[in-house]
Amino acid sequence: MPFDGTVFVTQVIEWLHLYASKGFKFDLYVMLSITQIFDKSYLKYQKSSINKYTRLFQSFIFLFPSRGFYLYLNSIFFITKTFFWLLKYDNVVIMSRATIGTEVKILKTIFPNKINFVLDCRASGGEEKFYLIKKNGLYDKPSFNILGHIFKIEMINYNTADRILVVSNKLKEYIIQNFRIKDEKFQFYPCLSDRKKFFYSEQLRNHFRKEMGYLADDIVILYAGGLSAKWHVSRFILDFYSYLHLLSNRFKFMFLSADVDDLNSLLSNYPMLKECCVCRYVSNSEVVNYLNVADFGTLFREDTIMNNVASPTKFAEYMLAGLPTLISPGVGDYSRFVEDKKVGIVVDIKNFNNVNFNDLLYFKFDRNQIAVDAISIFDKGFLLDDMCKLFKEFKE
Repeated sequence: MPFDGTVFVTQVIEWLHLYASKGFKFDLYVMLSITQIFDKSYLKYQKSSINKYTRLFQSFIFLFPSRGFYLYLNSIFFITKTFFWLLKYDNVVIMSRATIGTEVKILKTIFPNKINFVLDCRASGGEEKFYLIKKNGLYDKPSFNILGHIFKIEMINYNTADRILVVSNKLKEYIIQNFRIKDEKFQFYPCLSDRKKFFYSEQLRNHFRKEMGYLADDIVILYAGGLSAKWHVSRFILDFYSYLHLLSNRFKFMFLSADVDDLNSLLSNYPMLKECCVCRYVSNSEVVNYLNVADFGTLFREDTIMNNVASPTKFAEYMLAGLPTLISPGVGDYSRFVEDKKVGIVVDIKNFNNVNFNDLLYFKFDRNQIAVDAISIFDKGFLLDDMCKLFKEFKE
C-alpha cells in the first residue's frame, strides 16, 4: 500500500518498529502500479513522507497488472529486490497486504524452501469490489470479469500463504467457508492502537470540555472519520443525531473529520441540528483530547459482508480512551463485543425506536474501567509476543 497518512503510520510503520524492538527487522518496500513509475512528484512525496517516520524504507516495487505474462515480470521485479537476501539467508519472510500470491508462488518454485509468505489480510477485496458494483449499479460484463479475477487471485493468495493474518474472527470464518483454507494457517491480527496515545484522563476531559463550552450535563456524541466516501453512512448518522436532538437538548454532536465542506453541505438539510454540531480537523496526536471530551463514540456501518469482516482501528481507540460506543449491528467482532461487555449500545440504524434512550441519558458507564480492560485487548504491545512467536517459527 502507498503512504496515505495516519493509516500507513499506525498500521505499517509502527508495527515494523515494534518488531525491530524485538530483534525482527523488516525492510520496507512500497508496491506501486507501473503507471506511476514516471510520476516524479508523486514518488518524491511518497519517499519523503515515509522517510519522516522510518529508516526502514528501501525502495519502490513497480508492478504490472497481475495477469498473464505480467505475472512473470512482476516476479522478476521481486527477485531483483530480494536476491541478496535469498543468497545470504536460509529463510526469507515476505509479509504483504497486496495480492501477490501468484508472484510469490513463482518465487517459491525458483527458490524452494527459502521463502515464507505471510499475508496480512485486512478485508476481502472481492467483497469490496462487489459492494461498489452494487452501489454504482455497474452490472456489466467488464465489471464482473474484474470481480471474478479479484476472487481468483485472492484464492491463490490464501493458498500460497504460509500464514494468514486476519483482523477479525468473522474474516477468518469468511475465508474458511468461501475458500476452504485450513484453520491452522490463521493468526489473529486485529487493527489495534497504542495505549500511550489513547487513554482516559479526567483532567483532559474537564479541561477540554470547559474550553469547548460544554456544560456538565451535556451529552457529547462524537463521530471520527470521513464523510464523503460511498461506504460512509453519513445520512444515517445525521438522521440519528437529529432524532437525539429532538429527544433532548442535552445532546451535542462533535465531528472529527477532514470532510468539513461535505459535512456543511449535509447539515444544510438539518438546520436545527447545525446549531449543536462542532466539526474539527485535528492531527492524530490531538484526537485523544476529543475522545475524552465525548460521552459516546459513533461507529455506524452498513450491514454488508465487507463490514461484517472488518476491524476498525477507531474502535480500539475508543476503547483505550474508555469511550462507550454506539455501534451498528454486524461490524466485525465488535458489535457483539459491545453487547457482551456492556461498553456501549448497539444501534439499529434503520430503526431508532429499538434503542433504549434512557441508557444514553442516564446510564453511567465506568470509563476508567473500560480503558483499563481495553489495554489487554486493544493495545499493540499485547499482541507483539504472539507475532514474534510466529516469526521465530520460520527460523526453526
